[in-house]
Amino acid sequence: MKSSALGLRRGFTLVELLVVIAIIGILVGLLLPAVQAAREAARRMQCSNNFKQMGLAILNYESTYKRMPPAAMKGGVGPVNGGHSASGFMRILPYLEGGNLYNQMAAVGFGDSANYWLGSNNPTTHQILDIMRDSSFSTYRCPSSPLRETVTIQSRSIMWPSYILIAGSDTHISADPNAFNGSIHSSGGLFPGSIAYTIGAISDGTSNTMIISEQAAWGRNVNGGQFPNLRTSISPTGSWVMGSKNPRIPRGPGTWSSTGSHGAPADTDLRCYNVTTIRQPPNIGGTPAWSNFRACNTILASAHTGGVNTCLSDGSVHFLSDNIDLNTLRNLADKDDGKVLANLDW
Repeated sequence: MKSSALGLRRGFTLVELLVVIAIIGILVGLLLPAVQAAREAARRMQCSNNFKQMGLAILNYESTYKRMPPAAMKGGVGPVNGGHSASGFMRILPYLEGGNLYNQMAAVGFGDSANYWLGSNNPTTHQILDIMRDSSFSTYRCPSSPLRETVTIQSRSIMWPSYILIAGSDTHISADPNAFNGSIHSSGGLFPGSIAYTIGAISDGTSNTMIISEQAAWGRNVNGGQFPNLRTSISPTGSWVMGSKNPRIPRGPGTWSSTGSHGAPADTDLRCYNVTTIRQPPNIGGTPAWSNFRACNTILASAHTGGVNTCLSDGSVHFLSDNIDLNTLRNLADKDDGKVLANLDW
């Protein structure tokens, strides 16, 4: 009697197995872009929510103090000593569930007695470093950003955020061209430095004035093939809590950086930290010296495809296209240039 086993198949042949693997590979290849797109959509939504939270925090600050938070405010007893005071990002922490860190910093001080330049050996600076060690706020970090999340300063790990306050535009009447590496600093916007504007200063309207945008991706040096990290919020010894130290406000050429140099007197300093003056469209190729860190025209950059998130002074969040007209972007950056935008299609 013939065995019926001859008619049975106990498994796949090698060819069949290879075919199945190939089909699975093709299906994964088809599905992976969709999965990645879904993940990026979720990350972009979270980034947008970060902007919403920051915008509400600024408005709550204004409701409390009747002024917008300053990007850096010199003050305290005695003459200005040339130190860096606390940034606007530090000042809104109580409205972002960061009250504990804020209270610790407040105990150190925000005026001239406390130096927020983290390279200093001032005893108060080391207090600040110890308070900031390993502190992190997801609200200040774009989840899509490929950039490093921390920097080590004086042996402490310090958070490196993704967002930037807007000082104004390079074409505003207040612009001073005597800034670092040929950059231009402006007080056309709400965060130029040592001043706390009222809502009434926004004559163009709160829905026409941007206050925060992104520095969450690499710059693109097309000719050099490099991708530098151009976030102004960190220098080798700076941080996101550090404001610019120059107590002046730009009022035209020579009014902010009186000498166009970085020297001992505070009002000769020509560098910007945690603020930028708009001079280029978002995600632009090329990295001129005046867009480098410490300069006042660091670029808006995003890991989101096609543009950058931004928050307006009314608290609304919008996505600015990479193709936005540069003059339109400048108009958005300035609070009082008289060029009110007709619609929100940017």
